[in-house]
Amino acid sequence: MFFGDDPVSPAKALKEFAKTTKKTQVLGGIADGQALTADEAIAYAELPSYEELMGQLVYVIASPLRGLMSVINGPARGLALALKAISEKEQEAA
Repeated sequence: MFFGDDPVSPAKALKEFAKTTKKTQVLGGIADGQALTADEAIAYAELPSYEELMGQLVYVIASPLRGLMSVINGPARGLALALKAISEKEQEAA
């Protein structure tokens, strides 16, 4: 296998080459020992890389945690703002 750990990279490179040269076209491909049609090969080339998938996974996992932290910090933030307003009001009165 010539693609190492990322089987999508060669497909992406060939797709980009075909797009820039305009003289090359994708007729098909082979993935996991199976023949692919031209549409399947292009779809394979459009898959996100491993690094992109890991980034998406981290985002999906972190999003609910960020929301939870906002909910947890909300009452404390509200209390701090209320105390600040009371303090400012007392300073204006004095």
